[in-house]
Amino acid sequence: MALATFGMAAQTKSENTQQSKKEIRKNYTPEQRAELMSKKMSLKLDLTDAQQKDIKQVFLDMEKSKPQLAQDRKGMDSKSSFEFQNARMDRKIAFKKKMKNILNPEQFERWEKTMEHKRFESQKGSKRFKEKRREN
Repeated sequence: MALATFGMAAQTKSENTQQSKKEIRKNYTPEQRAELMSKKMSLKLDLTDAQQKDIKQVFLDMEKSKPQLAQDRKGMDSKSSFEFQNARMDRKIAFKKKMKNILNPEQFERWEKTMEHKRFESQKGSKRFKEKRREN
């Protein structure tokens, strides 16, 4: 009983933390988000000043070019959905190439591992991930 209560409390806290982070991010300007992301990456990857400056510019460009997400993507037709996903993948490929040019091989490898871990963690909460776990 105590474990169930603790688990529910931990999950609720995690969800509240995620919601508050999203709300805070909404209030930041693209410049502020780029600054924070570049500093966070600098701490994780031990970037030089030149690398941090270059990465800040990449993040700034990314933040400014990000399309406004449709409020209801479920309402998209298949053509719009494909175009949205295709453009998203193109942005990801370009971002990865820029990162590879800025970071040294060791930093790039650590960055990729971090990104892989983030993708896995974000999938853990998704319905699709939970359904796959149940099947196995």
